[in-house]
Amino acid sequence: MLRRMTGQDHLRAKKSSKRRRAGRKWVPVSKSEAKKIKALLGY
Repeated sequence: MLRRMTGQDHLRAKKSSKRRRAGRKWVPVSKSEAKKIKALLGY
């Protein structure tokens, strides 16, 4: 299960190009969060 990087929706002008590029990647959800999401989805 993947999620977007946090803090990438606004104030992009002040962030470095490296931080903005890194923000485009998807990162895995932690095991505890995945468990909560699956419970809410009914899996």
